[in-house]
Amino acid sequence: TVIVNEALPISSLLASWLLCSNVHIDKRLNGILLNCYDGPDDYIGRHHDSVQGLIPGTPIVTISAGETRVFRLTRGKTAHRQGRDFRAFDGSVFVLPWETNRRWKHAVPRRAAYRGRRISVTLRAFAEGVLPAESYYADRASLDLILEAYETLEWHMNVCR
Repeated sequence: TVIVNEALPISSLLASWLLCSNVHIDKRLNGILLNCYDGPDDYIGRHHDSVQGLIPGTPIVTISAGETRVFRLTRGKTAHRQGRDFRAFDGSVFVLPWETNRRWKHAVPRRAAYRGRRISVTLRAFAEGVLPAESYYADRASLDLILEAYETLEWHMNVCR
């Protein structure tokens, strides 16, 4: 099912995360998507992220907030499927390189044990003209706050070729 929502202006906190990701990961990241997983019935199945409108070769970055969930990478057909599970704990950052997204599917599987909420903040690099012309920026206080938080985050570089 495809649900399309109109983009809204981003908060200064999210703008700060985007700015920090521009500095530390890829300066071309310019779009934010939020997903909420609330309890055991919210999940996302195996998929490749769409690359329509993205700048070729750019990574997809996911920041996880809230309850720890499994972030699963898989590739191959059922009989010969390979998989790797990673803990998406509060504050973890996953960098999914372009080629990894092409070759591996990813998911946040359903688990009966999940009780809390997880919010996924996904950053992508859209080509010029794909996003609205308005630009958003972070206020200095929010930037200082997120830069301080970045010092304590554990960064996960998940490169599977």
